[in-house]
Amino acid sequence: MRCYANYTSGSTCSVIDLPTNISVSGVTTTQNTILSMMATSQAQEINKMDRIYIQGSLRVLIDAFIDSFDQRFNSSLTTRLVVFIIFIVALVVFYGTIWQPTIQKINNDVRK
Repeated sequence: MRCYANYTSGSTCSVIDLPTNISVSGVTTTQNTILSMMATSQAQEINKMDRIYIQGSLRVLIDAFIDSFDQRFNSSLTTRLVVFIIFIVALVVFYGTIWQPTIQKINNDVRK
């Protein structure tokens, strides 16, 4: 059996005995070692914790991100719509106060 050091809290170190009875044909010794490490109770506990806690937390974070993005996009859309309406009103005011009198003056000068 191969032994690997398992560092726990503090400076203590315990040794893990890895099962070496996992054998798959066509697998190198490095791959066999990795398969043996994955068969330990610690690796199974980590996988269980991943399924129960980490994936659930990730789903909650992704949902919160999507909700936040939707809210920001909606407020941004409202802001852009208000700016566009103000721009249209400014164009109408510009046309009525500056452009129209200028065009009338040019037409009067051409007719003379």
